[in-house]
Amino acid sequence: MVAGSTASRLGRRLATAVAVVAVGLSGDACDGPVGQPPGAADSPAPLQQLSAEQLLPAVATALAKARTASFTVTVTTTGSDPAVAAGTLALEGVLRLDGRGVDLAASATGDHALEVVLLNRALYVRDEAGGPEWLALDLADQSHPLSLLGRTVDPRRLFAAMGTPPVTFVGEEEVGGVPTHHYTVALDPAAYVAALDLPEGFVRYLPATIPLDLWVDGDHRPVRFRQEVQSVAAAGGAPVITATEGTWSDFGRRVRIVAPPDAETTDDWPGM
Repeated sequence: MVAGSTASRLGRRLATAVAVVAVGLSGDACDGPVGQPPGAADSPAPLQQLSAEQLLPAVATALAKARTASFTVTVTTTGSDPAVAAGTLALEGVLRLDGRGVDLAASATGDHALEVVLLNRALYVRDEAGGPEWLALDLADQSHPLSLLGRTVDPRRLFAAMGTPPVTFVGEEEVGGVPTHHYTVALDPAAYVAALDLPEGFVRYLPATIPLDLWVDGDHRPVRFRQEVQSVAAAGGAPVITATEGTWSDFGRRVRIVAPPDAETTDDWPGM
């Protein structure tokens, strides 16, 4: 298993990766109309430039229609804060959006090889170097450090966090052969912290704005995202820089997400 403080620090980076994946699922997408069944993905429509008021709701509606996607996300963290696991975590997997929130299954490479399942608001993590046992967590358990994921991956909370932030249209760019419009979004950290019920003091560790780059296709689906946040190190020292980037693809394809067998799980998280 990942031992002691390393598990806690790695868990924070894992939380960052899953949270950023969920940013693209913001809005009331959980309650939106379903316009196509899994497996009915088609070619994107012609590009349409969207205003600040239109962009995030349009992305949420498009994802509600698709319901599923494949994704990649890479999180690279640098800095001297001992509470932060410096290094790289790369996730690749599939996700599903429904009325309960986001489910996903992914494999992680980089400084740690992990398997991750998020299903019905329960998190399962297996460290490939530590054996066959899965660490299990009910995200409703507010006493656990990773319970933050229970709020962060709720699309409705993220929508409240973002509201209608400033949006800049960068231009038309091709991503993996798909024509997209590139936008930059400036998220308000105070609103983000408030919407996620985080301690108010958490804001002082964040920059004045939380930047997010989105590449959106003609059907308003997010094809690529990028984010770099420089925050104050809680223990002093050099600022912590977290760079996150990734892709979504295969919208509407049928996915299968299964929880590990109970006999292979434990709720004894080391160091937490």
